[in-house]
Amino acid sequence: MVTSQQIAVSPGLRDAWVEVDLDAIRLNLELIKTWVGTRGADGRARLADGPTTKIMGDVKSDAYGHGALEVGEVLAANGCSWLAVASVDEGVELRKRLTQTPILVLSPTPNRALDTAFRHNLDVTITNSKAARMAAEVAAKAGRLGRIHLKIDTGMH
Repeated sequence: MVTSQQIAVSPGLRDAWVEVDLDAIRLNLELIKTWVGTRGADGRARLADGPTTKIMGDVKSDAYGHGALEVGEVLAANGCSWLAVASVDEGVELRKRLTQTPILVLSPTPNRALDTAFRHNLDVTITNSKAARMAAEVAAKAGRLGRIHLKIDTGMH
């Protein structure tokens, strides 16, 4: 269970809090796996055999206020192949606790943040050939492999 509380600073405004049931998140992931996978001998859902079936858990913006680190750990421990974040800063924070789980930065990564992303083994989103060339240059200069995902605007939102 994750609890977050916001205390009102002005009279007349009410305090707010959220309680996140991490077991419910685990159960939701189990349900999602049944949609894209199979059931093991133990009756638990698992992903379909083969390298193409993967689930990416979106934990951007602190998992929408639910606690990115806590939610990310539950997702990774229960079969999420990837985690997605909004920024390099979010990815770096997540990487401190989740050292093996692939993490994708969904927003296009600014050139100034590429080195940090690659040092922390984050995959970045690239939107054009100039950004791809810059990512390759930064990765080569650091002697690292820079993994990128190409975002293409097809006009279909």
